Amino acid sequence: MDPFRIVVLGDSIPWGQGLLPAHKYHAVLTQQLSTTYAVSTDVVAHSGATIGVGATAGASAPHGEVPDAYPTILTQCTTYTQAPDTVDLVLLNGGINDVGVATIVNPLTTHDHLTSQTIRHCYDDMRLLLRAIATTFTKPTARIVVTGYYPILSAASDPVGVRHLLACHGLQVPPIVAESLLLERLVDLCATFWHTSDTSLARAVTDANAAEGHGRIRFVPTQFQPQNAAYGPAAWLFSLQRDFAFSPADEVIPQRHAACELFHPHLLEIFPREQCFRASVGHPNIAGAQHYADVISGALQL
Repeated sequence: MDPFRIVVLGDSIPWGQGLLPAHKYHAVLTQQLSTTYAVSTDVVAHSGATIGVGATAGASAPHGEVPDAYPTILTQCTTYTQAPDTVDLVLLNGGINDVGVATIVNPLTTHDHLTSQTIRHCYDDMRLLLRAIATTFTKPTARIVVTGYYPILSAASDPVGVRHLLACHGLQVPPIVAESLLLERLVDLCATFWHTSDTSLARAVTDANAAEGHGRIRFVPTQFQPQNAAYGPAAWLFSLQRDFAFSPADEVIPQRHAACELFHPHLLEIFPREQCFRASVGHPNIAGAQHYADVISGALQL
């Protein structure tokens, strides 16, 4: 069979936060392609990675499950040396960590601020990133896929679970605030990020293709519905368990727990350590990862 090389760049979504290796969306795509090609997949993405325009160098996380900005996605691209000119498919996601999930789900965030930050990172920064990726991965037939995000919360989300998610990001809302008002506010913010990021990423792809004089880059949006948001009735995202400790509910809890303790060993790091333990919340679960694989496969007609 002909060889087919895939490189996975980006943040926690292409990394597959909380998922066993076989359930990550790039693994599902690899399996689909393996009936036709001899596929090799190189995963460089990791949880917490920012696009990183203007970022200075920093220490990298020791494990992909540990959220950390470094190496940035730009660094992932520019330091990739494993024969990039022979890569057939680049899978890419980025921008949400530059904006900040805690910003998106903070009831005090203004609509204008969230919109401007999303455009800045998902359009301006992504355009620069795509220029670097097109320069690095030069095979004329190579395809570069930029995937969209999803509504973290929706009107179908359980309000009790919503408060748990906020607590994971250090956000406490007084109990006197009506659940309906809180959820309405957060749904609006999550929808604002989702739709603005989709528009911005699509525009960045269009501009990058025009600048490079080719059509190798493709934006693939998700097709999440309200019920698929976190704490929805048919959630495609990991939630937290309804126990006293708000325990995570993903597939790699012991591995991430050990990695988080190594990365945040000091007593005063209790909050980032506890946050790291629960890093899977709001990320695609098995069904969500399958959806990502399906929309990519459909868009590329794999």
